Amino acid sequence: MADCLDSILADFLLPLYLDHTKVTMNGEGRPHSINGSKSVLYPVHSTSSKRRRRCTSRKVLTCLVYLFSCTTAALLALFLLYFFKYQNKLNNEVCETSSCVIAASEVAVKMDASADPCEDFAQYACGNFYRTATYSEGKTYHTPFSALDEANLKLIKSLLSEEERAEDRMYVNNMKRLYKACLDEATIERIGLKPYLRSPFAQEWPTLIGRNWSGEVTFDLNEVNSAFMSVAIQPLFSISITVDIVNSTKHSLTLDDPHLSLSRKILRKPRDAPEIQALQNFLTDFAIELGADAQVAAEDAAAVVDLDSALAKILVPEEERRNFSMEYNPMTLAALGERYKFIDIPQAVRAIFATANLTVNDSQEVIVKYPAALDRMSVVLNNTDTRTLLNSFSFKYAYSRTNRLTKRLRDIALSLERILYGKTEEEPRSEMCVNKVIAVFPFGIGKEFIRKNFPEDSKIYMNTMIDNLQAEFENQLHSATWLGKTTKAEAYRKLALMSRKIGYPDKDFSEEDIDHKYENLTMNASRYYENLEVVRVQNSVASLLKLAEKTDKHEWNTGPHIVNAFYDYTKNSIFFPAGILQPPFFSAQYPDSLNYGAIGVVIGHEITHGFDDKGSQFDRDGNLRNWWQRQDMKNFHEARRCIVQQYSNFSDDTINMNVNGITTQGENVADNGGLKQSYRAYKRLMAREGEPKRLPGLGLTNDQTFFLGYAQLWCMKMTDAMKRLIMLKNSHPPGEFRILGPLQNSPEFAAAYKCPVGSRMNPEKKCSVW
Repeated sequence: MADCLDSILADFLLPLYLDHTKVTMNGEGRPHSINGSKSVLYPVHSTSSKRRRRCTSRKVLTCLVYLFSCTTAALLALFLLYFFKYQNKLNNEVCETSSCVIAASEVAVKMDASADPCEDFAQYACGNFYRTATYSEGKTYHTPFSALDEANLKLIKSLLSEEERAEDRMYVNNMKRLYKACLDEATIERIGLKPYLRSPFAQEWPTLIGRNWSGEVTFDLNEVNSAFMSVAIQPLFSISITVDIVNSTKHSLTLDDPHLSLSRKILRKPRDAPEIQALQNFLTDFAIELGADAQVAAEDAAAVVDLDSALAKILVPEEERRNFSMEYNPMTLAALGERYKFIDIPQAVRAIFATANLTVNDSQEVIVKYPAALDRMSVVLNNTDTRTLLNSFSFKYAYSRTNRLTKRLRDIALSLERILYGKTEEEPRSEMCVNKVIAVFPFGIGKEFIRKNFPEDSKIYMNTMIDNLQAEFENQLHSATWLGKTTKAEAYRKLALMSRKIGYPDKDFSEEDIDHKYENLTMNASRYYENLEVVRVQNSVASLLKLAEKTDKHEWNTGPHIVNAFYDYTKNSIFFPAGILQPPFFSAQYPDSLNYGAIGVVIGHEITHGFDDKGSQFDRDGNLRNWWQRQDMKNFHEARRCIVQQYSNFSDDTINMNVNGITTQGENVADNGGLKQSYRAYKRLMAREGEPKRLPGLGLTNDQTFFLGYAQLWCMKMTDAMKRLIMLKNSHPPGEFRILGPLQNSPEFAAAYKCPVGSRMNPEKKCSVW
């Protein structure tokens, strides 16, 4: 009997048990592991067959009873074993760490689970956010970006609020002094308008002088323009030092459009548009507060608005400012002087460089972005009287100093911002002051922020994610049938040489380096206006000195605390500052489904910028060069046109405006490409490492969590005025359309949420570039 039982156990129960334990230890249940277990047991089955034949006929019934009993017991044991295994598997599939619980709660609190994800995923992902989110004091929008930025500002504020210490670095104490001077509203109000009114730009402002101004007799446009340009007011054209887009190893002197009072798109609106009337009222009230007669101020303000509107209409529209080759028009200073007789451009350039004790000669090359706009400017200036020209210049100077002066002037500015953005109150003074210190000392603030708020393992995790995303973009290049071999080879090389900057600069970022960088910025804790004049002068000198320097491909153009990410065409480099490498965008403790849905898509977005309609004009070294075969470029244009048309059809009924598919196409191509790359990189990672644990309490698969994490990046609540402004002039569409567009184009999203073909979120026609 024992032999019979041994036989049954050997041939039936043992292989099942060993198969089961093998799967459990393997963790994935791969077929080759199970087959291997069975093959090991086959010899046992073979050696037991003779023993079974020794069971006599008298014992058959008893043997069968035992067999039935043992089989029943074994099946019950297996059932219980598998039941508990399944229960453990369910428990093991859910991430129950504090980070996951917090992440799940933050995801859930934004959602409207009653919405149909296949009809309006923006409402499904962000519906409760739209309903409950409130604007912080002085704000006109609320987003995950702005929320994290506010959290960062609180951390920075606590640092700046500490008392100066002798042992602290020079840059740290100078930051604290500037912050203290900015907060000292009592002193600012006591001093009042005196610092501004002492300047010659105030004393010669026709509106303040009144009807007795007689400066037209001695007015010299070239001298006046040069004087204002030397203090960073650039009312007819702007001069800056930029990276040369054809040879990115050097800097160039660049001539571009003037700095107008408002966006050119707003200034092109009809004269009776609310924004234009608000601008005129603002100019009037501003001048009155500075001492002008009310009637004179109103008349002069109307003329200044007319001038800026006329200038806006001769400038090249944003829709046509996407071809960098058209913007690269090198001329010598001498040639500029010969071509444009109505204004002495060489004189203005020399006046700017004289502020840094530098000289430029007639052979100095200048990159003129849009010569035709300058050609048209002479007509506008010939039709404008000298009083209006000087009033326009003087107002821009005064307005640039508003935040250094009295609260009454800031309140007048708020009246304009109420119409433009829907802003109803100033932000807290402390927040304004923190932002001013950040603007002046971005790397000093960044150094202290990193010290307190950036775990180094974030760099390791991010590097791995970037590797995976770049590998996926390479796969997409490989499968792009619309690209020929020659163009594809160039794209591979550009991708391979794309550099990355994560967290903070790897060079020139020691405390000694930062002290040296800001050694000429000595701040006074009680002289706010004068502090900012020192900053303006020193920044101008530092910028002008760059003209003679080689570019540095390792240089950061932004502080590490920033909650954003960037691609730099001329460096062929992607930037991920420490500021954005925090929840809800990223955490080394998050499951991969959430990280790849959030920061992973951001990484893919920035990579794709290297190959969007603008980035595609630059080669692997960051130089403007056409590396595309003609047919490939034609195919690329057709793919982009689909995106342009799709987004142009998105409309916001609350403000009765459509997305501008042309001016937003670069961002839209990057959003679509980033989503596709990150999802595929995530799935490839899962194929290697297995599924991550799910977020608790949501009842969502990991794929669903991925797409939800992406969508919630763009939960955005804003005033109607702010939304109109974004639709009018921003290169990004509002958040709702950043959710809808890429997900409508994603078959993987439709599969994850089981959206039927023809539903709003799964249209038959889909657009794809990368």
